[in-house]
Amino acid sequence: MSIRTHFPRTVATVVGPFGRGLARLGVSPNLLTTLGLLLTVVATFFVARGAFVLGAMLLVLGGAMDTFDGAVARASGRSTPFGGFYDSVADRIADGVVLAAIAWALLDRPRLMGLALAALVAAQVTSYVRARAESIDLECEVG
Repeated sequence: MSIRTHFPRTVATVVGPFGRGLARLGVSPNLLTTLGLLLTVVATFFVARGAFVLGAMLLVLGGAMDTFDGAVARASGRSTPFGGFYDSVADRIADGVVLAAIAWALLDRPRLMGLALAALVAAQVTSYVRARAESIDLECEVG
């Protein structure tokens, strides 16, 4: 469950001004989604090689881009079905590469690697279950 689900006003208060500022600068929400995904992919190379601190810092930056893309879309009036689709797909790719990098970093620790792989499968299945539920008109607010 996301922080936005539990604390929507707090998130809007913190993220909204950044979103409005970036929107005024003409930053595209899809550009932020793309930058977030690219930062995440770069971070995974560091994570996979055991450079966890640098990888974590890059993951935080990538996550920030993912936080601000929606705020920019709302602030600029450029919230579109494609943008939501693109953001969701980018999020699933990011989840997969991060968990795969963690599994790779844990090759010499089979139990922990297995846990990372189980988390990878669970993350992908959770998203799929939500999408399938929505496709048959079941209410499914969270992944």
